[in-house]
Amino acid sequence: MKTLVVYYSRSGNTEKAALEKAEEIGADFLQIDTIEDVFGPQGFMKAGKMTVLGREMILMPYEKDIKEYDRFILCSPIWAGKVSLPMKKFAETEKDNINSADYLFTHGGKSMKSKPADELDKILGIKRGQYESVQMILKKKLNSEIFI
Repeated sequence: MKTLVVYYSRSGNTEKAALEKAEEIGADFLQIDTIEDVFGPQGFMKAGKMTVLGREMILMPYEKDIKEYDRFILCSPIWAGKVSLPMKKFAETEKDNINSADYLFTHGGKSMKSKPADELDKILGIKRGQYESVQMILKKKLNSEIFI
């Protein structure tokens, strides 16, 4: 089974966790990016505001052929309690090509409920295998929980 770890990272936290996961399981990886500038403190506020308002972000083109993979691990930061807008857009765009997925979410809070995982399940029209909730601060993993 060929696995692709797909991630979006605004601050580097999700990138660190995603690349560790890809290395751990020997998977390929793909970083998605957006044309929106959401970096730094002002970008943090902009991303949160866009999420709350239900806005959409436009993705930059990516080079991997998604159809070559059987399994996906979608890695996203949590913005305002939801999946990041770039990962949401990726899921909406590729939903017909994703039949099996696990999720990895990074966040600053102590515990993550299943709401973001349920959100991706609904977009993709699948039931996830499992999801991992990773609490991170300044690119350091503080706590990690796996839910099946």
